[in-house]
Amino acid sequence: MRSSYGRPAQHRGLPLPLLGGALVLLLALVVGQLCRGVPALSASPTPPPPVTTIGVAPFPWPTTGAAAIGLGEVGVIGASNDAKPVPLASVTKMMTALVILDGHPLKEGEPGPTLTVSHADVVDYLRQAGEDQSVVPIAEGETISELQLLQGVLIASGNNMAEILARWDAGSIDAFVAKMNAKAQALGMTQTRYADPSGISPASTGTAADQVRLALAAMRHPVFAQIVAMPSADLPVAGTIHTTNRILGRSEVVGIKTGTTDEAGGCFVFASMQTIGGQRRLVVGAVLGQKAIGDAFEASVRLADAAPASIRPGVVVSAGTSVGTIASKWGRTTEVRPAEDVTLLLWPGAQAQTRTEIGTPASPLAAEIG
Repeated sequence: MRSSYGRPAQHRGLPLPLLGGALVLLLALVVGQLCRGVPALSASPTPPPPVTTIGVAPFPWPTTGAAAIGLGEVGVIGASNDAKPVPLASVTKMMTALVILDGHPLKEGEPGPTLTVSHADVVDYLRQAGEDQSVVPIAEGETISELQLLQGVLIASGNNMAEILARWDAGSIDAFVAKMNAKAQALGMTQTRYADPSGISPASTGTAADQVRLALAAMRHPVFAQIVAMPSADLPVAGTIHTTNRILGRSEVVGIKTGTTDEAGGCFVFASMQTIGGQRRLVVGAVLGQKAIGDAFEASVRLADAAPASIRPGVVVSAGTSVGTIASKWGRTTEVRPAEDVTLLLWPGAQAQTRTEIGTPASPLAAEIG
């Protein structure tokens, strides 16, 4: 074909080398877009619904004195008439035993160091017996182990054995009491003050909630838990001693400590293993200032028996409820919903606070081709 000028016609366009370069550039742009990281996603939690304790039975608090209750994995969960400290009587001995075990740890089955009863120890014992205090018989020259002394303190509530341990540990009663008060502060027992290791002094005072805090800490010591669960023990001179805890084994009670003086009235701190939410859980309660120790026992039984109805799992977020959204930079959003009910343990007066945290992938997201 020829043009009107008599020369061959020519097709105009990009030379082949330039065309090839353009294709390579275009391909590079496409691949670059495909390989570029996806922009960051943003998460927006939805305010959780309010949590109610409807259907949870109230705690059957005693009508007189102070009381508190706690749960092993939670802490104190309720208290009644517990605004000011009151005399603790022999409930004090829980702290005495805990300080001893902190300073002289024992493993289960170990008797620990052996002590020799001195003449001064016997003189104190005779004085305390003459004052009608709670004592465990001893004899001068008697050898007795740390474990046996702790059994005398926690099972038979021997004031004399509490003082023997205190002098052995700290050198004097005053020095040991200082350690008791330091331990109380470390446990957050801000309303408790000790004046002696046995509780015979009315100046050893505290609140029921503080005693629950102490008992929860003490029950984490296997040897402490083992001793308070024993109905009896054999000591070198005293022979067989029996627990002062008359409801041991009743209402799933596995300890802990009684106390009775004229100033304190009847006091009892209990530990009970209750089935709550399908699991065995440690429930601890303290009942102080009752007319007699029998009243403290009965109030404790009521609290222990009520625990499965008063501490119950409750749904705080139902399956399928929107708990937030995840948004992309290009305007697409996705709702986040739990596949199953979210439950928590609830009890009277509980103020559960739920918080939604949505994790978003790190930016940028790696692209995959293939």
